[in-house]
Amino acid sequence: MRRLSAVLGVVAIVLGGLIAPGSAGAEVLPVVRFHSVQYDSPGADNRSPDSLNQEWISVVNTGVQPVNLRRWTVRDDAGKTFTFGGLTLRGNGARVVLHTGKGRPSTTDVFWNSGNYVWNNTGDAAELRDASGRTVDSCSWTSKKGRSLVAC
Repeated sequence: MRRLSAVLGVVAIVLGGLIAPGSAGAEVLPVVRFHSVQYDSPGADNRSPDSLNQEWISVVNTGVQPVNLRRWTVRDDAGKTFTFGGLTLRGNGARVVLHTGKGRPSTTDVFWNSGNYVWNNTGDAAELRDASGRTVDSCSWTSKKGRSLVAC
């Protein structure tokens, strides 16, 4: 009986580290995370506004509650950083697409305002940080022949 109690105690401790309090067994995952990236815009890389804006990375809120992304950042492997303004990302799968080029921001699209491509076609990595600077998610990829869109 003592052995069974000890084993159950160890199991409870291990599970306690994997389950969020009050989550009734739910796995702890990031609520806001990367969804996908179009790292090589279709067609010629001619730095036209259309070509720059067809290079993008998207962020999704998988939680129920809205999340204010003010001061959250997206950073590439070389250290190029985009900082979100006062955008609130609704919950339940709402996404925002961060385009490389210029444009008018909305609740679904924001713009890096870069005149050069951000994501490397040969492979790159993205890091999503919250307003306190804590890394929330990351996504990396390598070039695949004929493929330029990846799920994160």
